[in-house]
Amino acid sequence: MFPQEVTFWAMRPRCVDNSCHFRVDHERIKDVGAERACAEWLLRCGAEVRWKGSNKFHKDYNSLPPEGLHKFVIEEINADEAALMEIGFPHFGKLNYGDGEFRLEIFYY
Repeated sequence: MFPQEVTFWAMRPRCVDNSCHFRVDHERIKDVGAERACAEWLLRCGAEVRWKGSNKFHKDYNSLPPEGLHKFVIEEINADEAALMEIGFPHFGKLNYGDGEFRLEIFYY
């Protein structure tokens, strides 16, 4: 039996909101590189990513190229109506910025 003093807050899961799923994962960056880790985060948030040398945007997390093939560089990000959270913005600090474009329209957060 539970003691009478147990409250809802004592029994809640460790991460109550979505922020734990959208934080920067430094181990993932070490494993796959900053560009790939950032792309994974963006896709989880509903954004689109276009790799340098590619004509199409990736919208689906499962459409990402297999890990380890070669180094990818993000050339363009379309975050229209994406749910990007500030907790994940440090991903952008490790990117190789080139002539690409980063677009935010109808940004709710």
